[in-house]
Amino acid sequence: MIWFTADSHHGHSNIIKYTGRPYTCAEHMDQDLIHKWNSVVGEHETIYHLGDFCLGGEKDADRIFNQLNGVIHVLYNPQHHDRRWIPPCLDSLHRYTSRSGYKVKFELPQLTLEIPEYGD
Repeated sequence: MIWFTADSHHGHSNIIKYTGRPYTCAEHMDQDLIHKWNSVVGEHETIYHLGDFCLGGEKDADRIFNQLNGVIHVLYNPQHHDRRWIPPCLDSLHRYTSRSGYKVKFELPQLTLEIPEYGD
């Protein structure tokens, strides 16, 4: 099975009010999102996260990846919130590990569209 997801915004308390997510705080949201991820993504299944994974830094990203099942691929795009934790160069991309024991893999974007009419 292959899964795709985006915009989890772990650690981002303001995303709750911006999007109407049903949580009281970021910690509650993070735990629920982790639970939901693990309830559908098997230990050895592949999942692609397309951006805005985590608002925090490296320790926050590491803590969350360590709780998530699967062979995780992340879109390497330092323009997202992920710039706070994403490795600055391709040589250091293997620092995170999933709950299943797989190294998190980073994928270079194939194409980035910039549409000024839609803002940043």
